[in-house]
Amino acid sequence: MNSNKKLSGVYAITSDKLLQHDNYLQIIKQKIDKFQILQYRNKSANFADKKIQAIKIQKICKTHNIPLIINDDIKLCQQINACGVHIGDQDKSLAYAKRKLKENSIIGISCYADIKKAQKMQQEGASYVAFGRLYPSITKPQAPQVSLKTIVSARKNLSIPVCAIGGIKFKNITDLQKNNIDLFAMCDAIWGDF
Repeated sequence: MNSNKKLSGVYAITSDKLLQHDNYLQIIKQKIDKFQILQYRNKSANFADKKIQAIKIQKICKTHNIPLIINDDIKLCQQINACGVHIGDQDKSLAYAKRKLKENSIIGISCYADIKKAQKMQQEGASYVAFGRLYPSITKPQAPQVSLKTIVSARKNLSIPVCAIGGIKFKNITDLQKNNIDLFAMCDAIWGDF
């Protein structure tokens, strides 16, 4: 489950709206056939509540052999023994994550539009790198935009999986697939219609 070769396909990211829904676990179960990886992202709950939610979600992921990645929270990842963590600019460093997590943990890094950063993260042992926002995004409308050309260039210059994020929907992944982009991060496209 931790092999980089399996880091491909639709990469679902939970939304605060989803996680505040009474039936969020049932919704995840209903949608689980739409994605290959799930990132637990909750920006509004405290640590104790996040841990309770993440443990419940992890049980579903294990049943379906779906890697669970924790957004921004290395401690939570450690405590529930999740498959890995995704870290951005304001979070702990890749080196810190590697020290704290198991050797085979997945560690993804947000690189926005910076291919040089992605190359450096690859050298330092990142499992995958993410570029975006590619299209207008409901989840992060203010995020800086990155061109498809930049993501395609990153794919050509990196050996680790490349993830595109931001406004990606099932109807607009064709260009990404044609250019061998590995991962398609989706939030609203997965959960928006519940």
